[in-house]
This record gives sequence, C-alpha cells and structure tokens, in this order.
Amino acid sequence: MSLGSDTQTALAYLRAEAESRFTETLRFTRVGTVDDANGVPVPGETTLYEVPGRVKFTSQVVSPRESGAQLVVVQQRRVDVAVGSTPGVRPGDVVTVTASTVDAGLVGRKFTVDGLPDSGQVTAARYPVSEGS
Repeated sequence: MSLGSDTQTALAYLRAEAESRFTETLRFTRVGTVDDANGVPVPGETTLYEVPGRVKFTSQVVSPRESGAQLVVVQQRRVDVAVGSTPGVRPGDVVTVTASTVDAGLVGRKFTVDGLPDSGQVTAARYPVSEGS
C-alpha cells in the first residue's frame, strides 16, 4: 500500500458521497457560440450541459464594500458538479438553477462562472461564481 493507491481507492467513494448531496439541476449556457459544422455564429444562448449539482454559499459572512458612493455587499458562492461532467466550461458562462429538491428559492437563479475549478484529486468540480448573468 502507498498513499497514492490509498487515495485513488478512496477517491471514487468520496466523489460518490459528494454527488449524493447534489440537490439541484444546473444548466450551463454560453452566449456567442459558433456552429462547429459550418463556422456560423449561433444567435442567442446555447446550452452546454444540464447536470446535477449543488449551489454553495462558501461564506456566511457578508462583506460590505464601498464602490464609489455605493455600498456593495459581497458574498462568495460556488456551484459544485461531478468531476468531468462539464468539460469546456469557461469564465463568463452562465449557470441557471432549473430545479431543486430542497430549496425552491434557488430555481431560476443565475450565476456567472468567474473561474475554473480545482482539478486532480478533488471530490467535485467547484466553480467560483457570482450572482447574475
């Protein structure tokens, strides 16, 4: 036994445990795509993926920040999906909650992908997001 083989053995189990907590259905979309077959721009929004996932507010602390003469409240958010389920998602893509088994108030909310998730030995792909689209 080695740490590497122990980690690999545990990772599948831990990923399944993480996925068991995915209570939302998330639609990933992009504006400004191009048809791969003919290179013609596709008008409007294109659905990339619709997958189970989870919306997580990573910070319970609400940080007021001043921007000019306006007070802006900042709270960190992320969406978690299964590792490998959303290849090609990039910053600027939009995530819409289309269903939730635990919180109807999430349905219809939109988040913009702010960055790429960590990769490697992780239990879920965790995209940093901000509210709005």
